[in-house]
Amino acid sequence: MIENFSISNVLPKIIKSIRSFEFGEFTVSEVLNLIEMQVFSKRAFRNQVLLGKYKKAISQLQEQLKNLK
Repeated sequence: MIENFSISNVLPKIIKSIRSFEFGEFTVSEVLNLIEMQVFSKRAFRNQVLLGKYKKAISQLQEQLKNLK
């Protein structure tokens, strides 16, 4: 049983069972989708940064209003 499950016995079987991954070229549609995703990611990140700034500004204004009362 130990020999059946030894690394020297199992690893070659695993390697033989894995077929090689073939790299293909991207289609125009796939490239356009990747570009769209990149643009979306940049916009989403920028919006998150702006949202953080707005929340901070609102918090500061609320604090100033409390101090005026």
